Amino acid sequence: MKNEAIESAVTGLAKESRWEWELRLVQSVSDAYKQVRQLPVLCATDYNPSPPTRSRRVSPDSVHYEIDVLHAVTFACNGDAEMLASWERLVEDDTVVSNKEAKLIRRLARVFEARGLHPGQYFRIVRRGSPKRRNV
Repeated sequence: MKNEAIESAVTGLAKESRWEWELRLVQSVSDAYKQVRQLPVLCATDYNPSPPTRSRRVSPDSVHYEIDVLHAVTFACNGDAEMLASWERLVEDDTVVSNKEAKLIRRLARVFEARGLHPGQYFRIVRRGSPKRRNV
């Protein structure tokens, strides 16, 4: 009986950590997607006196990211209008997760992970001297 309780607790922790990972992945992708959608197309001058840490205008990489995320969401939702509406709600406000959104998050996390859409992975800069440089 004690072993069963320990196994169920371990299984619960494993599921919880998997859920936390999926939630973090979907939130980071939705945050990056929201930021990419808000980038100005043209930027003649930057009124922010601090030096930019990253590009503040639309680039080919940001457009590719937006399109890749849209394709992944469309694939995960499989034409379900209610799930697409849940995605839009997640992009607008990701603080509250309902049961419908939990189902969406599980689906999206699998697709985002398989397609490498985590912003840290997608926008990774590979320098010329790096041993992990991609072959062209």
